[in-house]
Amino acid sequence: MKHYFPHDYNARNDRKLRKLFAKLGTRGIGLYWNVIEMLYEEKGFLPLDDIETIACDNKVTSADIETMLCIEGLFCKDDEKFWSESVLSRLAIIKEKSEKNSRNARKRWDETPEETPEAPETPDQPPAPPKPPKKPKKGEENSYMQFPEIEYVNLMEADFKTLSEKHGERRLLKAIEKLDVWLDKGTKKALEVRGKNHKGHFRIDSWLWEGVDEAVKKDKAKEPYTPDPEKARKAKEQQESAKRQVEMRENICDKQSAINYIVQYYGKAENALKISSVFKEYSNKYGITLEEIINNEDFEEVF
Repeated sequence: MKHYFPHDYNARNDRKLRKLFAKLGTRGIGLYWNVIEMLYEEKGFLPLDDIETIACDNKVTSADIETMLCIEGLFCKDDEKFWSESVLSRLAIIKEKSEKNSRNARKRWDETPEETPEAPETPDQPPAPPKPPKKPKKGEENSYMQFPEIEYVNLMEADFKTLSEKHGERRLLKAIEKLDVWLDKGTKKALEVRGKNHKGHFRIDSWLWEGVDEAVKKDKAKEPYTPDPEKARKAKEQQESAKRQVEMRENICDKQSAINYIVQYYGKAENALKISSVFKEYSNKYGITLEEIINNEDFEEVF
């Protein structure tokens, strides 16, 4: 299922984003929206300890992240994490809508479609026998698909393929289960349509689709976890990058090695360096100036 979040079309004119643009240019705007996406993925909060990883993922420096976080009103933070108030507000709305839809789906899952009222039976008039299944057309004998544990639903292979492409196979199978339960009840209406091709029952506005997404989600939650190879690769790269950074910092023993470390992991942006705690630390320890960082030619930036 695709996910999205609201994005104001005139967000670029927001005062806070204009400040970010003045400091980091279009790189900063792209970084901002990437971090917003990550906040939605992580339920609204990101740990400050992950700043270096976030920087690595977005091909920017940790100083760029710190610059963005220091712009008043753009993000909030405490000693452990940072967040966006607007993201939290919109996540609350999304959660409320999702819970409401789930409640409605559970309420309506067991409901059957409206049926034509059946005429009351009298002692002298036995109920009419069910109609025999409709005879398939010539060339279609035995062409209905067989579904495990499904007794009454009839779909041609071509119909199943078309519906799967339109609705998704897992969703379609859940709808088939729901229709089979209704057909099994043996009401007058169900008996009338038992032997027919049921393709028409799966139109987009059909009651069969109510609650299907929630049922599919529950099934997926029960499935064993299968790691994503691409995510595993990226996680390994991040761990190795973080390890190299730790090793490089542990080997800082003089002014030049400190400059090399700052240039590689925090860049040469003057505004970012001014607020960087790392630059301040080594500036106090080794007497490094901004000019020495910006004009340094002994080490090539990796970004």
